[in-house]
Amino acid sequence: MFGDDFEERVANLDRITRDPAVQGGLPCIRGTRFPVWSVLDWLAAGRSAEELLSDFPFLEPEDVRQALKWTGRNGGTAERLRTDVVVPPDRGAAPSAPADDAPIVAARA
Repeated sequence: MFGDDFEERVANLDRITRDPAVQGGLPCIRGTRFPVWSVLDWLAAGRSAEELLSDFPFLEPEDVRQALKWTGRNGGTAERLRTDVVVPPDRGAAPSAPADDAPIVAARA
């Protein structure tokens, strides 16, 4: 979905970044690990932008606006954004999500 023209499609959207080392290359709000699809999910669940900003104080109004603009420019949906990852040619395969029946392992203290 992202392809080689990613930079052109996100021109003037300086708050949306993509880094293979962060969230598997999913588009995120700059300086965070907060993916664009999460903004869409919260809004689709009926939360207002004001509630989203209150719940996630590191977000700013322009972050939400740019997440919506980015999605519109790229024809994305939250579901599609969750599954598109960027794999650099020198990194091998993208990490896969755990199976639904995979055990949950707590971190050791």
